[in-house]
Amino acid sequence: MRRGVVLLALAAASAGCGHSSEKPERKTTIPAPTIKPMIVEFKGPESVSCGKQGTIETVSFAYATRNANSVEPEIDGQAPGMQAGYPPRRGQMHFSYMCPGPHTLTITAFNQKGQSVSKSARVVPAGGG
Repeated sequence: MRRGVVLLALAAASAGCGHSSEKPERKTTIPAPTIKPMIVEFKGPESVSCGKQGTIETVSFAYATRNANSVEPEIDGQAPGMQAGYPPRRGQMHFSYMCPGPHTLTITAFNQKGQSVSKSARVVPAGGG
């Protein structure tokens, strides 16, 4: 009979396995913070020497960004049309400046979440405007 008691005790002990008074560990996933893009440099000329009205001069601006995966140029709030993609970190943007101007040249940097930041420069014809 003693053997039956020992087997019952073992069966009862094993039936309670896996049930503890401790709470199960919860895993919380915290999303990585979204880091907004920054434009750390956008430098170019403040004025352009123009010939006669309607001539087009090329104006170059050096740029550098952080946390951006794409950049786009604008002239007076409009995309300049067919342009090759610019490297997102740093490079030179080339704008077609129609004389006499003035014109506002803008760079917009985007991150992977679609957030953006812009920086603009007003460029006038040499001698005023």
